[in-house]
Amino acid sequence: MTQPDGTSDDREFVLTRTLDAPRELVFQAWTDPQHIARWWGPQGMTTSVTEMDLRPGGSWRYVMAAPDGSEFPLTGVFSEVVPNERIVTTGFDDQNVSVTVIFEEHEGRTTLTLRVLHESAEVRQAQQERRVDMGWNSNFDSLEAYLARP
Repeated sequence: MTQPDGTSDDREFVLTRTLDAPRELVFQAWTDPQHIARWWGPQGMTTSVTEMDLRPGGSWRYVMAAPDGSEFPLTGVFSEVVPNERIVTTGFDDQNVSVTVIFEEHEGRTTLTLRVLHESAEVRQAQQERRVDMGWNSNFDSLEAYLARP
């Protein structure tokens, strides 16, 4: 059963955004290291992609850097990659989570749905208290602004 915030159970966080860009471009922005480095991360941070093996079993690693020089590495392993449709990765941010990103095109626009499944309701609650949803929304804001550039 889907809850009012889009979650389907007490372990899941769901975020949906419709972007004014074709699905192929949104998928490329999400998977190409040169694109990712231009938009990924909360506002004010920079990101470098140090590994990107976009295939089931392949690893990825991003390093976000804050203005003060603090670094925040993110790692994961792809468990499913369906070009222009879906990406599933596990182990995000050294946590036992599964992140599914779904790309759906409607009349030249793309609905991007992010589903984060945590190992327990307690872990989801802890992430919610840290306002991780704000970080994801900031990421989506940055992606939207990046895609709108000429």
